[in-house]
Amino acid sequence: MGAGMVKRVLVVNDSRFERKIMRDMLISLGYEVKVTNEYEVFFLLDSYNPDIVIANMNMTNITGDRLIQDIKGRIPTTKCYLSSCSEINPEYSQSKWIDGVFATPINPGSLAKILQQEEIEVPKPFEEIMDLAVNCSLGQNLHDENDVTRFAFCPYCGNTLSESSGKFDFCPFCGMKI
Repeated sequence: MGAGMVKRVLVVNDSRFERKIMRDMLISLGYEVKVTNEYEVFFLLDSYNPDIVIANMNMTNITGDRLIQDIKGRIPTTKCYLSSCSEINPEYSQSKWIDGVFATPINPGSLAKILQQEEIEVPKPFEEIMDLAVNCSLGQNLHDENDVTRFAFCPYCGNTLSESSGKFDFCPFCGMKI
């Protein structure tokens, strides 16, 4: 992040311990951070106006995906990420409300990469070359409009994506949207 561009992050988690760990990690990465639980999130949301929200998936009275949908209904431009120490159902990653998913615990480097994805601009020619390379490596017909682009590897972290796992919206290794 450049000087003067400190992003505000709101962490929503019902575990005080997990909130503290995430807060400390985000502060060490240069973010301004507030933490809350699922009961007080909407009292803080309007006054804090976060750039980014990180919501835990499994909380006492609401799931993180539902909470994110409500947040996006109020502040559509806020980037919202779903985190969980449990396995996240792939259907959640297809939600139009969720900008990214990641498993916790997570190391600071991986978290920084995930949260900075909206700041990273990939030059268009590179995107076109990547699409062509991926389509060719999977033997797809490049001229059929009904084909779905399936990545053989994540263009962000480089991990191999298994064809048997189907289409990915988010990399299961780094959480980046693909």
